Amino acid sequence: MQRLVTDDWRGPSRDPIRLGAGDPVGVGHRDDTWPRYRWCTAADGREGWVPDDVLQLTADGWVARADYDATELTVQRGDVVEALRFMADWCWCRAADGVEGWLPEEVLADPAA
Repeated sequence: MQRLVTDDWRGPSRDPIRLGAGDPVGVGHRDDTWPRYRWCTAADGREGWVPDDVLQLTADGWVARADYDATELTVQRGDVVEALRFMADWCWCRAADGVEGWLPEEVLADPAA
């Protein structure tokens, strides 16, 4: 489904955290702005925000319950993106150039509205 970008959004320049289902993950503090996210560290040392929906506490510690890639898109107001899936107030989108990543739902609107 198509979504109109209502405000500029710039993804961080750091290499995003990526997790595979079952990967161990270090889980830290919650985000003040996005309380459904925790600061996490992957086994390869990459860090980033991961939604609670992806995390699972097991007897051996925290693991990823599903694959997750924290890549964010950089977009400008007026861009149109394809919304592919939603999770914890964010949307995984595909830009016109084919690049995919997360955008906060608050910067997206129905283009027909």
